[in-house]
Amino acid sequence: MRFEIKGMVGDHAAIVVEHVTRLREDLRPDWAQPAQPGGSYRVEICGEPSYRVDICPTSKKGDHNYAAIAGAAGRIVNAIPAVIAAPPGIRTTLNLPLVSDVPLYTAP
Repeated sequence: MRFEIKGMVGDHAAIVVEHVTRLREDLRPDWAQPAQPGGSYRVEICGEPSYRVDICPTSKKGDHNYAAIAGAAGRIVNAIPAVIAAPPGIRTTLNLPLVSDVPLYTAP
């Protein structure tokens, strides 16, 4: 399965999010390939200069998907003390301190 979402500015795609899911590695070899067996995440910035970063999360407890979910959950759970200490209202990562301390949560 492959799909993309485009953010358009006039007739120009200013940002494109593409998702590829394979049932088998040999299906659609012409589509973007993961950087590691089993899957990865890629960020490409096209311009001058251009950048391509392959993110290959791993875990002894599961595949790249498990590792990415555990990483996201850890950041959310570890932000709870800052959210509780914040004044009432909507908060984003721009209004809260960077969560980089000793984790409160580690994946089981």
